[in-house]
Amino acid sequence: MQGDHRQAEKLLLQVNEVALGYHLPYIFMAITLEALGRPDEAREAIKKTLELQPDITVERISANIGAHPDKQEGQRRIKILQELWPDTNAS
Repeated sequence: MQGDHRQAEKLLLQVNEVALGYHLPYIFMAITLEALGRPDEAREAIKKTLELQPDITVERISANIGAHPDKQEGQRRIKILQELWPDTNAS
């Protein structure tokens, strides 16, 4: 999904319809929406993630996303999540 964020958004919306109650697509939706210049919607996707998986942390997610084959892309995604994550914004 790297690059074509509009297409990624469409695909993630479809995934969300099929995989009700699964938090992971909302994480990628947040990254996608931020890339499309829609940070408020990205934060809403993070809120939905936390509703579905209250014990998830940005650190746990970052461990997986940071393993992206393109190290710079993985780091970029981690930074986005840290900026959007409610607990990180409070500090």
